[in-house]
Amino acid sequence: MTSKRPPLYRPWSPSDDEELRRLASLGATVLRATAALNRRSQTVRKRANELGVQLVGMREAKRRVRVLDEQELRSSRFNSPA
Repeated sequence: MTSKRPPLYRPWSPSDDEELRRLASLGATVLRATAALNRRSQTVRKRANELGVQLVGMREAKRRVRVLDEQELRSSRFNSPA
């Protein structure tokens, strides 16, 4: 008696690839792409690498937020009434 096991992974469809490319072009992090595609982070990273697409890492995302916060802080100093 042999039972058929479900596949260990879900194959990537062309629409999944297109969505991954779109997310990467918008500057999405690996975690955001993982959530949007409902896949594991290792799988998303591997597929992005195979497609030649670069996703933003968490360190880079946090750095970008810090830079934007600093710019906003500087501009608010100059625009605040004295």
